[in-house]
Amino acid sequence: MTRNALRTASGPRLARACLLACVLLVALLGCLQPSRTPAPPAEARRTCLPSFPDGDGWYGGDGAFSIPLPDGAAEASLWLFGDSFVERPDSPGRRAYPYVSNTLGRSTCSPHEGFQLERHWHRDAEGRPLPFFAPPADAAWVTRARAATGRDPWYWPFGGLVLDGRLHVALLRVVAAAPRGPLRLPFDAVGMDVARIADPSAPPETWQIEIASLSDDALLLPAGGFVESDGHVVAFAFFDREAGSEGLALVRWPRDVFLGRSGDPRIDQEILGTDGRWQRSRESTRAAIVLPDSATELSLHFDAGSRTWIAVTLPPTPVDDAPVELVVWRAPRLTGPWTEARRFRVEAPTHAAPGPGEPFCYAGKAHPQLSTPYALRATYVCNLAAPSAADELPTLRQLARSPDLYRPIAVEIPISSSSSTGVSTIGV
Repeated sequence: MTRNALRTASGPRLARACLLACVLLVALLGCLQPSRTPAPPAEARRTCLPSFPDGDGWYGGDGAFSIPLPDGAAEASLWLFGDSFVERPDSPGRRAYPYVSNTLGRSTCSPHEGFQLERHWHRDAEGRPLPFFAPPADAAWVTRARAATGRDPWYWPFGGLVLDGRLHVALLRVVAAAPRGPLRLPFDAVGMDVARIADPSAPPETWQIEIASLSDDALLLPAGGFVESDGHVVAFAFFDREAGSEGLALVRWPRDVFLGRSGDPRIDQEILGTDGRWQRSRESTRAAIVLPDSATELSLHFDAGSRTWIAVTLPPTPVDDAPVELVVWRAPRLTGPWTEARRFRVEAPTHAAPGPGEPFCYAGKAHPQLSTPYALRATYVCNLAAPSAADELPTLRQLARSPDLYRPIAVEIPISSSSSTGVSTIGV
C-alpha cells in the first residue's frame, strides 16, 4: 500500500474515531452535570425589572396594573396606581395625607438605561394635588353619592387595554362608607366607568379623556384582566360582599360596544352563566364562579408558549395569619376549567418601627410585556389595616412613616416552575 493510499484509507477511520471520542466526551460531561437551560447573566435578568422608588414628588401607591403601550418606545408601559402619596405644598419631600385617589406612571426600558418611570397626576391652581382621573361632576351616580355620604366619590383604576390605537382604562366607582369586613375597609364600589384616550403616546398631561359608563352593577364588578377575545372584550369580575358569593365570574362586551361605537355597555354586558352559556343579564346570582379565588384584582394574559391563559392573583392576606403567596392559575380557555398551577411565597415587609396597624398584602399581578424567557415578572403591595376605629388615624400616620410599605414590590416567577404544582419561595 502506498503512502497516499494509507492516508486515503485511514482518513475515514480517523474521522470516525474522533467523532466517537467526541460523543463519549459529551456523554460523560452530561453525566457529570445536570441538564438545564443556561441562565442569563444576572445583569440581563435585572434589566427592565420594575421598581417604584420615590420620584417626581410621588412617594408610593397601590394597584399597579400595567398596560403595554404601542408608541414605539422601548418597552413602554402605562402603570395605574390607586390611592397614592404625592407631594403636598405644606409637606414637601415626604409622605403626607390626604392621598390622591389615583396616579399613573409611564415606564420605558432599554438595555442601557434599564427601567425608567415617570409619574403623573394633576394639581389645582394653588398647587394642591388632584387625581389623574376624576369622576364627572354632573354624572348621576356622583350626585347620588354626594347626597348619600356628604363626600365626593372617586375612581380607582382597574386595568385596561389598547384597542385600535386607543387606550381604554377601567375605573372603579368608589364611595365612602362605614368600615366593614375583617380589614375594616371604609368604602363601597358602586359600578365601573371607562376612560378612553385617543392618543396614548402623547404626554399624559395633554390627554383628552372621554369617560363613559361601563357598568352600574354594584354587586358584580370587573376586577381587571381586560383582554380581547373572539370579538369581545372580556374581564374577570368579583362579587361584592353583599352578594354572598366567593370567587370570580366572567363578563364581556361586544368589541364595538366597548369601544363606544354602538350600543350601551351597561345594557349589552354579558355574563357567563351557571349553565356555561353567555347571557345578557344583570342578575349577579346567574353568574358562574369561574375562578375560585377571593382576589378583587388580578392580571390576565395569553401565554403563546404553552397556549394557555394565565391569571396571577394575591388575595388580601394578613401577614400574621398566613404565608403571603402569589397564585398562578392556568386554563386552556377563558371560560376554564381554571386550575391552580403553583403558589409562590413572597416576602412581606414590616413597618419600620413598632406601631399600630396590622400588615397585609394584596394586589398581585403579572406584567408579561416586561418578562423574560426565563421569568414572569409580577408585583404585589403590602399595607397596614386598622384593627379598630380608634386605631385608624394612628395607623395612617404609621403608614406614612413606613417607606417599605404601600408601594409595589416586583418579583420574578421562574418560567420553569410556573407550570408545575406546589409552593415555591421567591425573593424580592
